[in-house]
Amino acid sequence: AARALVVQFDLYLRPGELVNLPVNACLLPKTGLSGAHAKLGVVVAASAQDLGDGNNFRATKTGAQDDTVLFDEHSRAGVPGAFRALVSDARRARASRLLYLLTYSPYNAALRRSAVQLGVPFKVTGHLPRHGGPSDDYLRGSRSLPDIQTRGRWASARSVQRYQKAGRILSAMHKLPSALRASCASLEQRHLNFLVWVCSLLLPSRCGWLGFWD
Repeated sequence: AARALVVQFDLYLRPGELVNLPVNACLLPKTGLSGAHAKLGVVVAASAQDLGDGNNFRATKTGAQDDTVLFDEHSRAGVPGAFRALVSDARRARASRLLYLLTYSPYNAALRRSAVQLGVPFKVTGHLPRHGGPSDDYLRGSRSLPDIQTRGRWASARSVQRYQKAGRILSAMHKLPSALRASCASLEQRHLNFLVWVCSLLLPSRCGWLGFWD
């Protein structure tokens, strides 16, 4: 669930899109390509033609198909490389059509259980990472509201106005006990170290996975 969460947070995926993500809908850079042609990301609600396996997935909440969301220079350190390693491993194993072997209910339950164990003083659900990612990006100044709308595939500009309200984000952070904030910072670093370790095992010949890809 933790590996799924960081991808959802970075790509602004709806929880249903995350848990139903086919391995064949994940984009990996092709050998020999570079620059604008060497992209890593996902195709959301990919059509049967794009999946190449005879399975057609339903359209997104806004009725779209074949929406592409890519990792880029603003993605969190370690996440693109870990995603690439996970997809590469899943393609070699061929154990499942779906990248993540979990459904929404267990995913949601895992997030809630973790929140309770950490003492988070507000409700946490599988929808939270979809909104947490753009909130964090806007607060850091790494993406504009139009960029956030495009990445999150929201149909209306009104849907992303909430992310301008940095005060709400800071207020929620201040509600967390200081000890919990320190623990979260430590967990974040340990998780990054774990992602780096996973990449080093699954992609031993690669060296650009820490921040992005080579």
